[in-house]
Amino acid sequence: MRDKRYSGSCEMVELVSVILSGCSTAFALAHHRNKRARPVQNWAVIICKKCGHKNPDGTTFCESCKAFLEWTGERAVEATKAGVKLLLVPTSRTVEPGAVGTFELSVQNTGSVVDSFVLQIPDVPWMAVDPAELSLFPGKTSKARIDARPPRDPAVPAGQLRFTAKATSRADPHISAEEMAVISVGEFMENVARLVPLTSRATQVGSHTVTIDNRGNHPMRGSVRATDPDATLAFDVVPQTFSAGPGESASVQLAVRPSDGRAVTQDTPHRFQVQVDVAGASPVLFDGTMIQVPEVAVARPHRRPWGRWAVAAAVLLLLEVGCALALSYFRIMAPRPSWAAATIIGVLLLTVEVALARTGGADSGRGRHASPIGRAAALSIAALLLLTGVVGYAANANVGAIGSGPPIANSPSSSVSPTPVCQSHTYGPNGAEVAPGPDVPAINTSIGGATRGQTVQLTGSGFQTYTHILIELERAGNHWGAALYVTPDASGAFVKQFAVPADAPLGCDAVVARTGYWVIEQALTVRA
Repeated sequence: MRDKRYSGSCEMVELVSVILSGCSTAFALAHHRNKRARPVQNWAVIICKKCGHKNPDGTTFCESCKAFLEWTGERAVEATKAGVKLLLVPTSRTVEPGAVGTFELSVQNTGSVVDSFVLQIPDVPWMAVDPAELSLFPGKTSKARIDARPPRDPAVPAGQLRFTAKATSRADPHISAEEMAVISVGEFMENVARLVPLTSRATQVGSHTVTIDNRGNHPMRGSVRATDPDATLAFDVVPQTFSAGPGESASVQLAVRPSDGRAVTQDTPHRFQVQVDVAGASPVLFDGTMIQVPEVAVARPHRRPWGRWAVAAAVLLLLEVGCALALSYFRIMAPRPSWAAATIIGVLLLTVEVALARTGGADSGRGRHASPIGRAAALSIAALLLLTGVVGYAANANVGAIGSGPPIANSPSSSVSPTPVCQSHTYGPNGAEVAPGPDVPAINTSIGGATRGQTVQLTGSGFQTYTHILIELERAGNHWGAALYVTPDASGAFVKQFAVPADAPLGCDAVVARTGYWVIEQALTVRA
């Protein structure tokens, strides 16, 4: 009876111990799950004397041999030892932009303490770990899920990306583990093209720009071409092919002009179509219009017959010869001729000539080129100066020989022809002359005068970006040499070298630049 009572008491003690041990373990587990583990410097364990297994403090039965530790165990204090091991599955996966790819991360606590581990994917913002923290007993393993969501954005290029999963111990922040894997981001294509402007207005050449934006995640290559249903237009596409990286843009310049080159008397629309072909994508089509306007605003001056010009010049030259003879007559008859009187008469004659040149220089209200009367007046001014000087000098010498004063030595006169005054002009869209300013385009030559065959550098500024500019050497509406086409850069400037034609007329010529809205004349004196 006594043995039975003793045996029953032992069984009762073991049962109570098991219950208390279970409660203690459950409390510890709940405590570590709901509260972050704090760094611990030392850890108490119970060493089983039967098998030598180290059990966590508070354990009633050995985890290895199930022996009752209150009889067979020995409590000891050991230094804290944290550790973690990771396993990432799979090691590689392909994910399309905008989709989701999943990886499985296994975390094992290889330390000797109950620890919490912080999980993260550094440097990849579109990858997330769930849960972001795991609490584990020593030797235990748990799993987390990694979701990869690459966005449809050019900032995430197509191709392989190596990433790292990292777990850091909270018990000892110096303890961590890393595991690497590869994610392959698929390609996606997205491009946006536009034609600016859709409608252009010009006398001969309409300017358009085709812009293509690459909003995909891999390089884009393609071409641009233009057609018109009536086959009446000619196109210049520069460049014909283009390329752009992810997130970049490409620009193509399109010049549209009538193929026959004829002028019109009223606004004439010309419709055309632009096709943008990108490798791997469907073609993009645009409908554009080039409205050809009459050459009223930028028309060249009317060419007057040379006969009228010659008659006007002869009449004015005869008048000036008469004035010069009258001047010399009064100087000879005077006993003491005065050069002051001759100077006053010469200034009055010059004033009359300038007034004739200004009033006669209007060409149909445009004022860009002088009329025959104006040209004759300008030449007659030079003739007046030459004849007045020669005759006046001779008259002064004669007076010195006849009058009472000492004779004046006679010296040969110079026969050098004066150079016409060269002027530059700028005309706006309505044909009126415009003063230079910050919003007015301008051209300049490297030198003011040049010989035939000499190379001159022409610079321009203030033009519309990528506008086609026609450059010609002119005088009185006549052109010499081949016409040049210039396209300014992104800042509206250009630099162009050209040679003065061998057949260019001597004297004051003009380098003329024409766009759809401006006519700029830069004076250039051509010498032999």
